[in-house]
This record gives sequence, structure tokens and C-alpha cells, in this order.
Amino acid sequence: MKKNCEHCGNSYESKDVRQMYCSDSCKTKACNKRKASQKSLPPSMVMEKGIIKPNNLNPTYEKAKSAIDSLEWSNRLDNGELNRLNERITKVTQTKKYKPYWQIGCGLLGAFGGFILANLVVKPFVKEKTIETRQEDEAGNTTIATRRIGLAVWQIVALFVVVGAGVALWWFDRHLTKEEAQIPNHEQDIRKLEAQIERCTLSIETANKGLELIPKFNIPEPKV
Repeated sequence: MKKNCEHCGNSYESKDVRQMYCSDSCKTKACNKRKASQKSLPPSMVMEKGIIKPNNLNPTYEKAKSAIDSLEWSNRLDNGELNRLNERITKVTQTKKYKPYWQIGCGLLGAFGGFILANLVVKPFVKEKTIETRQEDEAGNTTIATRRIGLAVWQIVALFVVVGAGVALWWFDRHLTKEEAQIPNHEQDIRKLEAQIERCTLSIETANKGLELIPKFNIPEPKV
């Protein structure tokens, strides 16, 4: 297979997928380059696989920084939950404010759903039923009277429209009532979250001030 040398960039043929250099000379030069780069770095840094990373991190600093990261993550989760609850209360309040418009919309939507259901499911199986009756008068003349029995198609469609609108309005009122009943619980949860966020924020500020006093790296003392 054709590969490109990691040092000089020239193309070469190789059967070994692990081979990175076109020759031993390029391999040696690349190794010397890495060693030279490492020597130019400060003692607090190290190069691993071409990536510069911190070296000799202070375990106390790492532990304190990890604790701060955990507090910040918890704080973000609490803020997200707080925003979600506030948005939920706002949504219920706005829905209640414009309740008549929502009811009209739900009623129309339910009526439209009933109309579609009646035409697609019921109408194909409903046939007009009529009965003919013959009557003769004294002169012997025969008259035919036609009488329809059962519900007409338009009556069935209208029934589904009304039922659909009623179900939609019932569902809307039931859902709104249920959401309104949850508002006191949401407000209580919001107060708890706000207190928890305040405590967590204070802990983060205190921990960050303490972190400034901890050396980030364990730099060895110079030999006398």
C-alpha cells in the first residue's frame, strides 16, 4: 500500500500498517526532533505522541479542581431544571390567559379530526336506506311513497364532528387543570433550587479562591 512518511512527507510502498517512516534515517530524525521539542518545554509540560500536556500535576490541585468541576456541573443541572420549571409555569399562565382562543383552536382541531374520521372510516360503510310504500286510492290509482330510515351520511359526519370537538375541549380543560394544580409544587421546587444554586455558587467561589493558593505543578526543588 502507498503511505506518506510522517517526517519528510514522501510517498512510499509498505506492507506494514504500523510503519510510519519511509526509511530508518527519517525515523531517527523524527525521534531526534521529538527529543529536541521535549527539551525546549518547561518542566511543567511534557509531549506525548506529538501533543503537549501538563506534567507533574499537583495531586492536591487536581483533587480541588475536580471538586470544583463537579460543583459547576451540578450547578448547571440545577439551573437547567430551574429554567424548565419557570418555563412550565409561564406556559400554563399564558395558556390560561388566552384560554378562549386555545379552546376555539382545540375545538376546531377536534371537529376537523372527527370530520376526517367520519369520511375515511365510517362513510364508506354507510348506505342510504329507503323504503317504498304503495297506496291505491278509490279510483284505483297507485301512488308510491319513499321514506328514508336510519341516519343519513351527513348526520353521521356531523355527529363525529361534534363528538371530536367535545373530546378535544375535554382533553384541553383536563390537561390545563392538571398543570394548574402542579404550579404550587413547581414554585416550592423553584425556591429549593434557588437556595441550592446560591449555596453551590458560594462554594464554587470559595473553592476557586482556595485553588489559587495551591501550586498547580510539583516542580522539583533545584539541587544545591
